[in-house]
Amino acid sequence: MRCKVVLLMAGICDGTMQMWRESLHRCNRIHMPLEGRAFYDDTGGAKLLDTGEAYLLVNSFARNFTLLPDSRYYHLFLDFQTVPPLAGSEVRALDVERDGVARALLAAVDAIIRENDPERCRILPEHTEAFAQIGGILEVLMRHLQVRHSIRMVENQKIEYAIKYIEAHYAEPLRNEDIAAQLHIDTKYLIRLFRRYMDMPPYQYLSQCRIEHALTELRSGKSVADTAYSCGYQSENAFRIAFKRIMGCAPITMIKKY
Repeated sequence: MRCKVVLLMAGICDGTMQMWRESLHRCNRIHMPLEGRAFYDDTGGAKLLDTGEAYLLVNSFARNFTLLPDSRYYHLFLDFQTVPPLAGSEVRALDVERDGVARALLAAVDAIIRENDPERCRILPEHTEAFAQIGGILEVLMRHLQVRHSIRMVENQKIEYAIKYIEAHYAEPLRNEDIAAQLHIDTKYLIRLFRRYMDMPPYQYLSQCRIEHALTELRSGKSVADTAYSCGYQSENAFRIAFKRIMGCAPITMIKKY
């Protein structure tokens, strides 16, 4: 199965909050606890994330982590997208003790992160060389997971084309009707396809795409107003409302995190 992997961010983090929430729906995550344990809530209920394993969090609708009381939680993560997208919305355990390929690749990612940004232990797109290294390793890992762990992709050409079109035109005043017209299908059928394969309507996917591009621009130093207009919003206020709805905080708050 062909699969394009787009790395968004990689890092090693020390969890200091008892609970935190990440709401980037289009984002998959490889999550590996290095120290401590935490619970993760998905549609199937709470799952314990423990050291010695890595976890693939597939297109999670809302990531909810809860740390165990008085526990220091230290973890490695890789956030990424795939085209076609991964199917499902669940946590998949990857036993890195038994799976030598996954263990070796995650160890290599750990070393790259620590070498390139030892103070913050976080790799963003501006770390061009390190970002390319990790992206290449992640592609190898995903091909391995598709075979070893039966990771499935969304096998629908219309959805794949719609996603590519949204990615290319997110900065334009795009409507569901515009996307459907490109696919030569009815708008209602487009919405049904997205709800079936992506668990969301196409306009919600577009909003998340815009916010992800906005995050990159905000991290690069661009103002909130400039970011709003360059990512397809008709006003700064509309951007602020969409950003808070998806990310759970104001743009300026997110900037301070990075």
